[in-house]
Amino acid sequence: MAVKIAGGEEAPNQVENGSGGGVISLKGRYDIYTSQPLPDYDSSPARAFHVRHKRDSTRKLMAYLCDPKLPPRLDTISALHRVDHRNFVRVLDWDVLEWPGTGQRFPIIVCECPMGKRVLVNPAEKHEALLEEQVTRMLVEPAVAILRELHTIGVYHGRIRPDNLFYDSDERADILIGECYTTPFGMQQLPSCSTIEAIQCTPGGRGHGSASDDLYALGATMLALLTGRDPGSTFKTEEELLHAKLTYGSYSALVQGTRVSLSMMEPLRGLLNDDPRERWSVDDLGMWLGGRRLSPKQQAMPPKASRALKFAGRDLFMAREVAHTFGQHWDQILPLVQEGTLDTWLRRSLADEDRVEAVNVAKGVSYEGGQENADRFVGRLLISLDPERPIQLRDYAGTVEGVCRVLALNNRDNFMRQTFRRILSMGLIPYWLEMQAKNDPDDLRLLAKMEKGKHLMNQNRYGAGLERMIYDLNNWLPCRSPLFDRDYVPNIDYLLDALERYAERSGGHVDVLVDKEIAAYISIHSKRPMSDEFRDMDLNDPPYISALAQLSILAKLHDSLAPRQRFPNLCQAAASMLKPAIERFHSRETRKKILDRIEKATKSGRLAELVAIIDNRDELQADENGFQRACLDFARLVGIQAKVYRDIRDRKKLALLRGGQIASGLAGIIGMVAVTIVAMIKLI
Repeated sequence: MAVKIAGGEEAPNQVENGSGGGVISLKGRYDIYTSQPLPDYDSSPARAFHVRHKRDSTRKLMAYLCDPKLPPRLDTISALHRVDHRNFVRVLDWDVLEWPGTGQRFPIIVCECPMGKRVLVNPAEKHEALLEEQVTRMLVEPAVAILRELHTIGVYHGRIRPDNLFYDSDERADILIGECYTTPFGMQQLPSCSTIEAIQCTPGGRGHGSASDDLYALGATMLALLTGRDPGSTFKTEEELLHAKLTYGSYSALVQGTRVSLSMMEPLRGLLNDDPRERWSVDDLGMWLGGRRLSPKQQAMPPKASRALKFAGRDLFMAREVAHTFGQHWDQILPLVQEGTLDTWLRRSLADEDRVEAVNVAKGVSYEGGQENADRFVGRLLISLDPERPIQLRDYAGTVEGVCRVLALNNRDNFMRQTFRRILSMGLIPYWLEMQAKNDPDDLRLLAKMEKGKHLMNQNRYGAGLERMIYDLNNWLPCRSPLFDRDYVPNIDYLLDALERYAERSGGHVDVLVDKEIAAYISIHSKRPMSDEFRDMDLNDPPYISALAQLSILAKLHDSLAPRQRFPNLCQAAASMLKPAIERFHSRETRKKILDRIEKATKSGRLAELVAIIDNRDELQADENGFQRACLDFARLVGIQAKVYRDIRDRKKLALLRGGQIASGLAGIIGMVAVTIVAMIKLI
């Protein structure tokens, strides 16, 4: 049997270990039994498996095997670990481990396991409804305490839904709220539990969420428990549900003909209000629990036109209906604008001066002159018609943070990369912020980052480019380098270990250790500046300069992140890349010594030692000086040799010259001897 996750990988859930089962250890504290899945507690796409605490085997625990293609919210777990409420499935720890039999590493999260089953196993099917008193006591009261604590630490749940609730035991005395960390915020939320704006977003484009989103989901979940089924299940499609919410408001669309008592009508109307400014907060819900009772407040619906705007086979009466339908039929909008049909409807039928003025602002850019201008105009027009809807460009729609998140989740998709560039160049994000009654400070900070990163986005160099911008806008994103296709690098502390495994799989022979994705990731997450190394990596001549720069970067990371750890395979791979650098040394004897020292450093697993050997400035200078001296000696010897060859070639002339010189010398000597003898004779 195999566990299949959304990314497409299959993780066999059994590995032979001599006892017929598979066990992997997480941080030496938890044994995960890969042959014991817990399908009743799966949280799609994550799969649940039985876990035993090594020191306390009585605790009922489970582990979620997460999909690396949909990064879990590991950055929130340290904060969630402190949320210790008996009605919340508490998270304990996490790590990245290799799943037996796959050669693939997955993020795995260990948490407490509920003692009972799900409240609603299949929300679309009819279940036994709970009494109002049960819903209030078992769900609303603990949810208020849990959400207040979560929101205080800046974490939003994003997965409050009827099938993510569990009974605390078989007696069904209490309800536990399930996990919220196996996928990005809102990725797996039910349409009925999602706000109108969230449903309109591309999957992954809902951003980091808000407290208001959680409270809306709580309201829909309360209604599901009161009726015994997901209130959105009565609609055939998600689009039909969304159309009902747009037309009648979320409360009316979800409640429909269900009889709701006055006591429950008040919180449901407050929580399912489509205006986030009017929607109940945790404090409002807490006051209701404390006994405050008010007359149910009817949601104020947007202005409705006296006549319908007929478009795409529909009769549209509200501006937000028009914006949504326009977004579904992108290429059919311009004729309606050019003919003046939209203006006429806005002025005469809708009579909403704010919308008329906003549409006129959208017309501040031309829609003529090509597809780019037309798309920019349509994107602005949709925002003007419904400022609360997500930013949209053709088939993509998302919040400000969602624009960044979808790009991160699809960072290798050229179409999404191009869409992101177009959204920035068209100025749709500043325009959307301009149309808001009140801006989220987080959105303004993201926009400032985008504007600052524009000059880097189109630079094709290491440590820059769109890759750097992606990591800068999404600090939670794991490193998505192709080198880690079989690994998972949730933060920079895991980077060197992943490279060590990559080097081991490659047999110590690699072409690159720091590609553009890794360089961008390091440039954002490393505390040490690497600008000089990134500049050297851009150089291709001589070729060893880039390899040496890569090793220098990894050596700095080694010293700062894991100074006591050894990486022998990574050192071996780096040494193989640096062979051309050894040729810089002219002396054969020196090269041999360098190779011997590299071999020893490789076994030690110390990257800094390799850098010290390969890039030893004193040794390089000494080698260069010796080479210059050798060159001078060689030139001198060559000159002597040339002179000898010339003498050999002119030996007759040389013989006459030398013979004359010798004869002259001998004659002189003989003459001096003769003179000396004559002088001595005279003296005698």
